[in-house]
Amino acid sequence: MFDISPTEWTAIQLSLRVATVATLIATPLGIAIAWLLARRDFRGRSVVDALIHLPLVLPPVVTGYLLLLTFGRRGLVGAWLADHLGIVFAFRWTGAALACGVMSFPLLVRPIRLSIEAVDQRLEQAADTLGAAPWRVFLTITLPLALPGVLAGMVLGFAKAIGEFGATITFVSNIPGETQTISSAIYRGAAAGDRLHCDRDGSVDRIRMVRAARYTTPARQLIMLRVDVSKRLGEFSIEASFTSEGRVTGLFGASGAGKTSLINMIAGLLRPDRGIIAIDDEMLDDTANRTHIPAHRRRIGYVFQDARLFPHLDVRQNLDYGRRMNRLADDAAQRTRVTDLLDIGSLLNRRPGQLSGGERQRVALGRALLARPRLLLLDEPLGSLDEERKVDILPYLVRLRDEAGVPMVYVSHDAGEMRQLATQIVMLKRGRVIAFGGAEVLPAVVSF
Repeated sequence: MFDISPTEWTAIQLSLRVATVATLIATPLGIAIAWLLARRDFRGRSVVDALIHLPLVLPPVVTGYLLLLTFGRRGLVGAWLADHLGIVFAFRWTGAALACGVMSFPLLVRPIRLSIEAVDQRLEQAADTLGAAPWRVFLTITLPLALPGVLAGMVLGFAKAIGEFGATITFVSNIPGETQTISSAIYRGAAAGDRLHCDRDGSVDRIRMVRAARYTTPARQLIMLRVDVSKRLGEFSIEASFTSEGRVTGLFGASGAGKTSLINMIAGLLRPDRGIIAIDDEMLDDTANRTHIPAHRRRIGYVFQDARLFPHLDVRQNLDYGRRMNRLADDAAQRTRVTDLLDIGSLLNRRPGQLSGGERQRVALGRALLARPRLLLLDEPLGSLDEERKVDILPYLVRLRDEAGVPMVYVSHDAGEMRQLATQIVMLKRGRVIAFGGAEVLPAVVSF
């Protein structure tokens, strides 16, 4: 159909090689830069952002000239690379890949950054509490959920690289068989009078158009949870101190009393301004000694009010996430015990989006338990459910208290839930502990 000469094939193959190499090398750096801009606030962030987008506004020839000054044989960096490492970019196909990578970089970074910003950071926090180190949170949660943006960025970057002309021809010239890509070959042919290339005998040929995815030992009983912290959050402050040795410690108070902020400090998601948090003899936070154990190293499970199941994983994979992140041996009997306890065996092949609110909470409980925590935090797990669903889930929490052997800290503003579950109760009001004891400290009539 197409009469393509060897010289033309050489230009096509070189263009594909240059664009592929430029995209593959730029993508990891683009992901890192996109994550930095999306997840970190640092001095000079706007400057970095501007520099990334500079190739979009500078004339390509200017970009190519700057690359020549920097990476040319006598350039600031190019001279050192050539003399010490034997790496030469100027007038080589590798230089064409460098130029294409620089020119396509803004188009690659932008969709990746937007995709990372769209990933719910609460899911990353949930992974943190399940024992995933920050780099594993990125690889198993952030990156998979941002994958559509990564693919979009790679496609845009590849398309830009394969058609790049100005920076390439300025930096590496237009040498047939070495740096002559499709765009520069078309330019040369047009400059020669509607011709694409020269044959071996020097005669000029005509232009041709080319179209361009059984049981293990349960977590040990909590001997003591000791909390004595202060934290300022805007105009609100927390001053809380208590020591609990109960099977279920209840944090009770009205909305805005500081309950969630307090268990976030216990989990390691929030650092106290002053004070200590300790489990048994292990100090998790001690501001006087600058001690802070990261959340993923605390072995503390966390069940959030909104479950925070990972949407790209099915129920079976969600349940297994904490075990994998903590590098625990696979124990089918333990998994069966937990799924039977919570009655979620029939849900294993479903995605979170196919579950009801009550089913999501039971899966979240199972996920936290299978990470084998020494302490389990539950932040109003019934708060987002209607009364009918609460009645369904509450018996599972009672079974969890009586059979799982894992001490718990249970947050709620419902006195009825506290009476059924908690063995010791910490009553909070405006960030202060106003009562501590058994069910007798609860109000006879709920006023919250």
